[in-house]
Formats: sequence, structure tokens, C-alpha cells
Amino acid sequence: MAKKPIRKKTRKVPVSRRSGITAAPTDSWRWFSDYFRMELDRKDVATVLRNYIRASHPKEAKFLLSAPEYMYTMHHGVAASIAWSDRKGEFHPLWNHESCVANFITKLRRAAEAKVKETASKPVSSIPIRTIADRIKEITSDFIAGIEEVVDHWNPDTEYNLYDEMKIKDISNVSAKAVLNYYQPLRDELKELVELKTPELVEGYSHLTVPQQKKQLAFIEGLVADAERYMLGKKAMRKSVKPRVKTADRQVAKLKYLKESKEFKLTSINPMSIVGARRLYTFNTRYKVLMEIITQSGKGFEVSGSTIKNLDTVNSRQTTLRKPSEMLSIFQSKTVKQIDKYWSTLTTKTTQPTGRINKDVILLRVMDT
Repeated sequence: MAKKPIRKKTRKVPVSRRSGITAAPTDSWRWFSDYFRMELDRKDVATVLRNYIRASHPKEAKFLLSAPEYMYTMHHGVAASIAWSDRKGEFHPLWNHESCVANFITKLRRAAEAKVKETASKPVSSIPIRTIADRIKEITSDFIAGIEEVVDHWNPDTEYNLYDEMKIKDISNVSAKAVLNYYQPLRDELKELVELKTPELVEGYSHLTVPQQKKQLAFIEGLVADAERYMLGKKAMRKSVKPRVKTADRQVAKLKYLKESKEFKLTSINPMSIVGARRLYTFNTRYKVLMEIITQSGKGFEVSGSTIKNLDTVNSRQTTLRKPSEMLSIFQSKTVKQIDKYWSTLTTKTTQPTGRINKDVILLRVMDT
């Protein structure tokens, strides 16, 4: 019986998928720019922009390339415009490639100049120290750079919700304030253009029709309004957060009081029982002053240092006891009504207490009524 011929296994050659810029759809400018914005890695965006700087601005390339990293990684719209132009692609009628690139170069130059000044003002140090403020500044710069991409791509059909963007990224109030300060001048400039028609501004915005100028003003006004609304929301959240209530042991940790008096044969109660109580009796062993502190607060007494807080200054009272040894037991054992009746028989003057406790004071008793 003849043997069947052994088939040789054919090795499949993996088909490499395109990635990076080569994978960008070239059907239209919109799809191409969307790919740069949503899919392309930031490093590839930076590469396009840096290569353009080296080729188009060789004399100041070193200076421009010294600009902060975010200036190259965040401007995906400019990178898309440059790459699309290199492919001789047809832009959207409202897209101005020359203006887009020129604006980017201006911003890049300013950023490089600012970095040079900042570096010159810093003392020479072998190990740079990054502070929280530096981190917030970096996050803010990156966030504004992202908004600038939207502004650079703006056309009358642009839809963008800055408020939602801030909520998603949980931008700090400091960063929101920076966004507000950044776009208020642009809003004012566009407002002057639309309402006053200043000749210089009319010439500068000549690439836009009057209706388009009004729409761009409305767009920038929306950015400013969103930033303001977000800041108000942050402020309201801060107000609504209830302060953390300290536990009783933490509240009385620094309270100075007399634990025991051998002279009057008295022992203080646990000071933690004061927290939340509604009535407190104390006795100053040095001046023989009996103090009755009352609170009307729903949460009872709180203690801060050596002070009893939330006291009712109208109904709280104190008086000097002429014969403490005979009188103190009444305040330690009787009801409120019985104490009130007894107090009315005292001939010493009744005054209002301060609520301060010191090392001579015995904590006699607390009550919840």
C-alpha cells in the first residue's frame, strides 16, 4: 500500500497592521484630523511638529525646540494640519492652515521665551525639586493646551462642553481660575470686534465673516461661562461638606482640670462625658465658685482646649458658695427643679460664667436636660 505524501506545513506570515501616522484615514480632512486627536500617540504628534520646526525654521529651531514638552504633545490639530498639507490634501473651506500654523509658532515662541526667563531666575541646583504648585501648573498648562486645540479647530459647527470636560477630569479650582483668566481677554477682544468693530481687530479677523465672528464670540463666551459655573459648583461643594467632628477623647485631650480635691473630698467625673451633654456643674476649689453651664445646641457641649463651647450665656450662671462642704451635695444629687429652688435661696451674687475650665476646677456632674 502506497504511503500518502506528507504535506509540508506552511508557515503563515503575519500581516502587520499599520499604526501611527500611516494608519490615519486619508478620505477626508475631518477623518484625518479626528484620528490625530483621538488615536495618534502624543509622541507621534510631537515628532510631526518638531520635524516641521527643523525644516521650516532652521535658524531658530534650537530656541523653539526648547519650549515645554506639552507645546509639542498637545497640539494635535496643528500636527494634523501640517501632515495633511504635506499630503496635498484638501482642507475644509473654513479651515485656514496658514493661520493655524502661524498661531502655533507664535504660542511656541512665547512658551520658549517664558521658559528661558523662568530658568534664568531659578538658582542653580543639582537636584530640581518639584512642588505641588509645579504639578498644578503643569496640569493646568496641559488642560489649557487641550482647549486651545478645540479653539484652533473652531468652525461654526463646533460643539464642545468645557464644563463636562472639567467635571470628567476633576479640574482643581486653581486650574479652573487659570482657564477663566486665559479666555476672558479673548472674549473681550471678540466682543470689541463684534460690537465696536475696531479697525485693527476687523483686519485681524478678516478671514471670518461677520456671522462667523458672532458665532466665535458666542463659543468663547460659552467657555468663560462654563469655567465660572464650574468654579461656583466647586465652591458650593466646599460649603456643603460638613466639618469632621472630633471624637470626645480628642476634644478633651488638652482640657486642664482638677482630678481630685482632698480639701473638699471631691473627685472629677470623666471629662469625655461633657461632650454631647446639655448641663454641666463645676466647682472652683480656689475661689469656691459653683458654675452651672447650660446649652441649647442640639449637639450638646463641645470642648476646645480649656473652653466649653455652645453654652447658653443667658441661662448659664455661677455663684460663690459660702459653705461648700454643706452645699455641694445638693448640686451633685438633686434634680434641676430642686437645684433651681435651692439656688433662689442663696444670698451670694449670681453672675454669668465664661465657660473656661482651669487646673483648680472640679468637674462635678453632667446632665442631659
